[in-house]
Amino acid sequence: MGRMNFNLRTGALVWFLLLLLFIVSSCSPLVVVESHELVPVEVNRSIVDALPHDSSLVALIYPRFVTVRDASQFMADDELVLAVRVGEQQKIYPLSILLWHEVINDNLSGVPFVVTYCPICGSAAAFNSEVVVAGKKKVLLFNTSGKVYDSSMLFQDTIAGYDGNGSNDNDSDVLSSLFVSFNGTAISGPRAGLILKPVTSSVGFYRDFVATKPDSLVLSRETGYNLPYGSDPYASFYSNSALLLPVAHVDSRLGLKQVVVGVRIGDVERAYPTYELEKVGVISDSVAGVDIRIERDETGFIRVVKRETGEVVTFSRTFWFLWATHNPMTTVYGMS
Repeated sequence: MGRMNFNLRTGALVWFLLLLLFIVSSCSPLVVVESHELVPVEVNRSIVDALPHDSSLVALIYPRFVTVRDASQFMADDELVLAVRVGEQQKIYPLSILLWHEVINDNLSGVPFVVTYCPICGSAAAFNSEVVVAGKKKVLLFNTSGKVYDSSMLFQDTIAGYDGNGSNDNDSDVLSSLFVSFNGTAISGPRAGLILKPVTSSVGFYRDFVATKPDSLVLSRETGYNLPYGSDPYASFYSNSALLLPVAHVDSRLGLKQVVVGVRIGDVERAYPTYELEKVGVISDSVAGVDIRIERDETGFIRVVKRETGEVVTFSRTFWFLWATHNPMTTVYGMS
């Protein structure tokens, strides 16, 4: 009973703060980052403060994992997770844990990456955190920023220029940049314009990912933080059509919170409602003159590839309202 009361109070507090933000942001746009020559003024004006930057939104760095067998104590077969695969190894991040941190710095098979989750825009993804700075490879560490751009959570680099040995020989690198969670693009700060490379990842049911990879590692609830993992303060948000924050462009062709797979080839964007993929299993289409195939393979991963070459095509999995506001010229598969 005590835990239920805590969850209710947490949910009520979140909704109150978001309502307050909506009222404030509707009255006057907030400029919360300094202008940068690579960042349009309208982008700066669209960045607003979101939830308070408190202990419930702290990023994890190389957290603890458990085996699938041990994870059975807290995981349900139908729980939504983000699976990340590098080579033959796979890690699984339950969204029920991710929503209390939003950013996780991790490593798999020697590849450093950052996992991001934006519960209010339906996006979870992984990006390679190794970049080249002044000819040197650097591993960036990321944290939450407490800021939102057009309803997409922004994360920030915290120790830019970190080389794994604690050295940082470029003073300008200590300035933080803000990155969009669903596509890994830096929109402000010294790294504005940088696009982090995606790492193979997909959102799906826990049972599907562990069925083909029973040796997967699962993010443990023992994170060092006493948080109500398993409860979701956004539960009612998912089941209604209301948006928590204003967006620049609203498109009613699909339900605002319909999950879509968004693809961009050249200057052409197209959204694929996941119900279309679930209905036929495999979608064959042509975008900007390029024939592509979209499927959820036998391992549970959504894959988008060019049919002629097999080359992987980058995609975003988000709620429709987010894809549409960031890509207002997008077409929709199945709609003329």
